[in-house]
Amino acid sequence: MKQLYNNINMVHYNFAYPNHVIFDLYGVSKEIANDLSGIMKLGRNIALKLNSDIVGEVFHTTDPEGVIYVATLLQSHIAIHTWPELGYVSVDIYTCSDVSVKQIEKDVLSFFNPSSHKKLYINREVSSQPTIPMI
Repeated sequence: MKQLYNNINMVHYNFAYPNHVIFDLYGVSKEIANDLSGIMKLGRNIALKLNSDIVGEVFHTTDPEGVIYVATLLQSHIAIHTWPELGYVSVDIYTCSDVSVKQIEKDVLSFFNPSSHKKLYINREVSSQPTIPMI
């Protein structure tokens, strides 16, 4: 765990380095991709496994079909977007939990049951001096 101090309020935070994973899921059935209650349950279970509190949730069904689910976590976010007509689902999990997001992969794949998928792990750099020029 790292410690971060907010210089304005001198508030103490404990956090692990950020974990970020993006799943692109293909060949997902329309029924599953339109299952708002199932997707909400999955998002909440992911937050629970990450030992994170949900501080806000937004969900929406699109016309004619599809689901958008976003959970703001105390440490970051979970976003799930579905395109049932394409059999495609995007899952984005960003967290500062010390639980590896790799442990969540099984739950995501089990729920959506895609015929194929891609995943992208993004290594987030946390330092006091950014190595990327700020715009």
